[in-house]
Amino acid sequence: MQLADAQDDARAAVDEEADARATLWRLRVEYTEIQDEVSSLRRPFQDDDPRIDALEDELNRLQGRIEIHEARIEQAWTAMSNALGDRDDAAERAIRRIRDALDEFDDRLRDRAAAVADVVFALARPVLEWIAEVVTAVVEALVKIAVALAVALAVIIVVLALVALIVFLAPYIAALLGAIGSFALAALPVLLKVALVVMSVLPAVIALVLMRERLSPAPVLEPLDDDGETYGPDDPRYDPGAPYGPQLRVNSRLDEDGLTSETHVEIAEMLDENGVPTGAWRVTLPSTQDWEILNGVFEGAPDPAGDQGALNDLSSNLALMLAPDIQAPYERAVIQAMRDAGIGPNDPVLLSGWSQGGILAAKMAADPDLPFSIDAVFAAGAPIDHFDIPDDVAVVSIQHRGDVVPLLDAAGPPQRPNWLTIVDDPLNERGQPGPPHNARTYALTADRELVRGGTVVDRQQQFFTGIERVHTYVGTEGQDE
Repeated sequence: MQLADAQDDARAAVDEEADARATLWRLRVEYTEIQDEVSSLRRPFQDDDPRIDALEDELNRLQGRIEIHEARIEQAWTAMSNALGDRDDAAERAIRRIRDALDEFDDRLRDRAAAVADVVFALARPVLEWIAEVVTAVVEALVKIAVALAVALAVIIVVLALVALIVFLAPYIAALLGAIGSFALAALPVLLKVALVVMSVLPAVIALVLMRERLSPAPVLEPLDDDGETYGPDDPRYDPGAPYGPQLRVNSRLDEDGLTSETHVEIAEMLDENGVPTGAWRVTLPSTQDWEILNGVFEGAPDPAGDQGALNDLSSNLALMLAPDIQAPYERAVIQAMRDAGIGPNDPVLLSGWSQGGILAAKMAADPDLPFSIDAVFAAGAPIDHFDIPDDVAVVSIQHRGDVVPLLDAAGPPQRPNWLTIVDDPLNERGQPGPPHNARTYALTADRELVRGGTVVDRQQQFFTGIERVHTYVGTEGQDE
């Protein structure tokens, strides 16, 4: 297969995956809306509305369509993987042909230079001997420079790959390096200049981003409605014996609701069977949604853009990973929302999040100056193992094999009396390999692995009663404090 054919196949697979993902997103939105309608029709201490049966039939139909488009996405990923393998093979064959051609050209050039030198030497041997020595020295120097440039380019490519890994580009770095490798020989001078410029300005850019995160005002997160949504003992929000999968699906919904323009944070107040607050709270934090200059990379359609409005963006991610002492607007806005919700300094709180949300949860739990009592953390797909979380905080963390994001802190998964780490394979609903860094895949792992109880899980049960009053707080950058 030729390189162009393989690239066409890869682009077709990307288009198929994008189309399936767009359709899947619309179906999930419709599914969530119907779920919300069913929830609104179910009122605590009242008979069910007769419309619920029809709505639940529609939910089953939508679930079937969702599974069809999820299968399309998996097939597209398989086709893309095969196309990328074909492309790499074609690129390697092209590089070998180029090398052979260059070697042949080099041999011919040396032969011709030798013939010319013989004629010149016969005419003016003393002078031309000196000229030949100079030319030979120059040629050797140029060869050494070319080799040094090639080595420097390889080093720069590796460094850029590591930088991309830090900002969560690891799942796609293989494809990126393959594309660079295919054209590096022909575009060596341009790539070198671009890489040198990037490496020279990157530290300054990161420093400016971190300074902006420190100095930028945090917008106010406002509740979507004053009453919130209440779940009673006759209609609990989830099974208290298996709450972690539903909790990660809440994380996924917050991401989908806020997207790149808004930040959605959920704060749930636990209630007893009589509807009286128990004093315990659960705060759910969204993951990175606004990738700013990396906008569209994960969808296969790069579209660099500035700040789109969500607080859970690339800049706050960099602050969490590179300068955790900085309290970015995302964290400050969450603290303000917790105060506004009525969480007291001594109320027990569980912080929950996946990916960036999990990092922020662990960071806040490890902060001795935080004005709240963090008793528990639930995180998935997040590099939190290096945080110095106190021993009296119950931590449950899920990490997938093949997900490089939890490995970014270069610390092993802890297993301590207060810290339970589940490491498992990412599997979809059919038990087949699924995307490793995905909230819904982590939800399925939680459904399988976190139903057996245990000391740490038992310590978190006060935050998962199923009887609760829920408020969603929403805000966007650019609002006044």
